[in-house]
Amino acid sequence: MGEFIAFVKRHWKAYLVGAIVALTIGFAAAYFVYSVGTTKGSEAQAAVRVL
Repeated sequence: MGEFIAFVKRHWKAYLVGAIVALTIGFAAAYFVYSVGTTKGSEAQAAVRVL
């Protein structure tokens, strides 16, 4: 376990960059799904009128 911690301490910058990239890709994918899946205003109003 001590060897692993020493390895991470030596390469912490790579782990930081990897975490930032992963978060960026995750937020971008969530925004894409939101923007594609969101019902537009006029379509939502039409759905409300039907109900």
